[in-house]
Amino acid sequence: MQVHSASGVNLNDEDDKVVWKLENSGKFTTRSMYRCITFSGVVDVRMMEIWKSKVPLKVQIFLWMAWHDRIQTAQQLRKRNWNGSKVSKYCGKEETVDHLLFQCPIAMVTWCWVRDNLGWSKSPTSIKTFQENCLGTAGGSRNNMLWWIIASVGWALRKTRNDLVFSNVIVKSPKQVVYKSLGFLKQWTKLSKDWSRMEGVLLKLKEGLSSW
Repeated sequence: MQVHSASGVNLNDEDDKVVWKLENSGKFTTRSMYRCITFSGVVDVRMMEIWKSKVPLKVQIFLWMAWHDRIQTAQQLRKRNWNGSKVSKYCGKEETVDHLLFQCPIAMVTWCWVRDNLGWSKSPTSIKTFQENCLGTAGGSRNNMLWWIIASVGWALRKTRNDLVFSNVIVKSPKQVVYKSLGFLKQWTKLSKDWSRMEGVLLKLKEGLSSW
């Protein structure tokens, strides 16, 4: 006979085996406990796509933080009583997650490059519009490619921004961000099982640079 406890554990009288019913394996994990406490066992499929994307773990964490507005932008730091400037060093406007990744002029030019060469009807202007206008139904196969793209562009923008803020490295042209993005895309293509499709996207983006 099995007895179900309120904590999510099954107690089996026959073999005295403890089974954790929040995981298919029957074994306890902190992930399942956190998910149960925070979301009552409901899984955010969109966020699961981030963890399944074929990019390095640190970049997956970066995307997760961006989606939850946890990146240390000037706006976030000011909420923690930081007394530094709240504006972007690039353009002098308030630095938010959406501004850093989509709305700053250097980000806008980079996304225009992606849009024009991949045939998108419009460029994303925020995390919300990226999710609504670019990503398909959660779990769709095309989304793997889109997470791969936003990961490379977002990571390139973040690193370029940090180089300016912490090392005073000035960006002379948006092309520098574009080339960084291409470098990450090429490197991470090897991590994907669908590498042939990724190679095709990478080729289109490379060809687009010839018109700049």
